[in-house]
Amino acid sequence: MKLYMDILAMVAISASTIVGFDPSNSQVFTNTQGGAVDEWEKHATPAGSAYSHPIQILKNRPEHLMIYGGESWNGFLNGGKRPIVATVVNLTEVLSAPAS
Repeated sequence: MKLYMDILAMVAISASTIVGFDPSNSQVFTNTQGGAVDEWEKHATPAGSAYSHPIQILKNRPEHLMIYGGESWNGFLNGGKRPIVATVVNLTEVLSAPAS
């Protein structure tokens, strides 16, 4: 699947898997082919879209990904003041169920 996205946050979860997050989507994107443009897959998460989405692998729980989020761009432009939210997902579960 060729995806057109602006991945602003990316981590390597193994020697062969890259996880990326695009702030305008709630899915994570994975690539097991060295970042090849046409090899990205998307996987659903409970995180909402946000203005920014830093991500990190938890040091003591490397099978978990923490997704930080703040106000969405549209919400920000409309005066939204949503606080920063952190969503933690189990990567084994997320990666086993590609998003539709």
